[in-house]
Amino acid sequence: AACAPGARLPAEVRSAGSDPFAIEWVHAYAGSNGIAVNGTVHSPAGSHGTIPGSIEVAAHLADGSVIAARQVRWGPLPRRGSRRASFTAQLPVDNPAAVRSVTARYVAPDGPNRGGGQPSWACRSPRSAHPCP
Repeated sequence: AACAPGARLPAEVRSAGSDPFAIEWVHAYAGSNGIAVNGTVHSPAGSHGTIPGSIEVAAHLADGSVIAARQVRWGPLPRRGSRRASFTAQLPVDNPAAVRSVTARYVAPDGPNRGGGQPSWACRSPRSAHPCP
């Protein structure tokens, strides 16, 4: 079934027990310019300072392969109150109807994606053979 512009796609958070915060929710929508993704993160009480790393957001085809991905940062986490922040990503895909799911996960700066670069599986847009910006 084809996704009409604005159709909501299945989205999933992939987390590890060692993540410095929780990705509380993530929503993904198909649109004419690709996939729009937004979500929130929550920092546990007692954590202070800047949290290094990024959130890797990826669009997957039915066979599980990645069609597009981005690494993004979240907004400022307040020290008091809700301790929540939001993040957004735009995933460039020519055929959003082909996307079956979207995932979001925390990526540590000392992992394989050090420095906030592209994921190790080299995101590629169907529009070009170059890695996604």
